[in-house]
Amino acid sequence: GARATPERPPAMRSFRDLLAALAVGAAVATAAGVEPEVLTRAVPGSSTEAAPGAERQPRIIAHLVPHTHDDPGWLKTWSEYYEGSQQWFNPGGVRFIYHSVILALEEEPARRFVIVEMSFFMRWWFEQTEVMHERVRRLVHSTKQLEFANGGFVMHDEASASYQSMIDQTTFGHDFLATHLGYTPTVTWQIDPFGHSATSAALSADMGFSSLFFGRMDYQDRALRMARHEMEFVWRGSASLGRSSDLFTAGSQSGNYGPPSSFCLDVLCEDEQIIEHGEDRNVEERTEDFIQAILELARHQ
Repeated sequence: GARATPERPPAMRSFRDLLAALAVGAAVATAAGVEPEVLTRAVPGSSTEAAPGAERQPRIIAHLVPHTHDDPGWLKTWSEYYEGSQQWFNPGGVRFIYHSVILALEEEPARRFVIVEMSFFMRWWFEQTEVMHERVRRLVHSTKQLEFANGGFVMHDEASASYQSMIDQTTFGHDFLATHLGYTPTVTWQIDPFGHSATSAALSADMGFSSLFFGRMDYQDRALRMARHEMEFVWRGSASLGRSSDLFTAGSQSGNYGPPSSFCLDVLCEDEQIIEHGEDRNVEERTEDFIQAILELARHQ
């Protein structure tokens, strides 16, 4: 049926206002004939705070999810990726991610981060002092700024890997998290396997995961789902297991993973930066770009 078009958010004073407003709640999709959910929390003192008595408008809440995606082996060896060697060939060193993330989270309580693969994190953990261990535990349990998704030793392939290997590698990672951090992941995060299997979905539900997010989807399936607004769905991984194998699932609209178009702000990217001060200030234009990117995503969700 027809769907209501989401309204554009009100003007923002800065890009920070926008991010604060977008990080408040769950994504809202409105449909014709259905009373839309609305933003029930506003950012005090910002332009997102509704005036007393003002009519509430449907809002779209976008989650910005900073997360790791660290291949244990692709262009370099596992150790080269971890240590940051062979920079001339492929830049980056995974161990530096953890140190910089811990510092960034401690500097700003509003920040969040998600760690996915345990293969690198386990090595880093065992190299740290007990003081660092306690800092990490505080971010996980006290401030809840640091989370773990998937939590397997790796992000397993779903085509050639056997079900025994899927179970074993997930168990290995989860045992580490339970033993050292008292943590059990509830969201499985499969953003880079090329294709997704019912076996993996059924096993994930049986392992206790409540939801799945994946990045790569067959282009024909993705086009059909976007046209039907079915990018979020309940996947029953096994007909014989029935509801016990149900997994709330969401797929990436781009067919891959990453930020909206033109918002890759990594040091290796060439997209326009967000500048709030000086003669090169562009925060208003970039805010508008971001709003339009989010609205486009919401139209197909």
